[in-house]
Amino acid sequence: MTTVTLLLTMSDPIPPVWNNPAPPALPAKKILTRIDPLKLGIMLGAIYALISLIFIPFFLIMMFVQIPMAAAGHTQSNALPFMFSGIFLLLFPVMYGVMGFIGDVIMGALYNLVAKFVGGIEVTVQDAPA
Repeated sequence: MTTVTLLLTMSDPIPPVWNNPAPPALPAKKILTRIDPLKLGIMLGAIYALISLIFIPFFLIMMFVQIPMAAAGHTQSNALPFMFSGIFLLLFPVMYGVMGFIGDVIMGALYNLVAKFVGGIEVTVQDAPA
């Protein structure tokens, strides 16, 4: 067994530290005071367009169920033939993305306006590990 003897003198006010890592950095709190409305609209419009692709298989199923019913004369609405047509399935992601873009540009501009008075959203950020 090895023994380490440490002699502290008055000239060494702080004892040395072995195998003690630096304390972790505390997360920094930041306040989000402005959002670029155009960038927000582009990003979320694209996300909405991608999310809308999830619904297309369900619309296809409903379309294939409605085709025999429409052929038999059981349609109750004039909107059903367009809603379950191939054109609608192609336009649905585009319309969803465009409407998401327009809505989120408006919301980004409103956020910037309200953040001037309220102060914005407080977020906590932390450096990524190296």
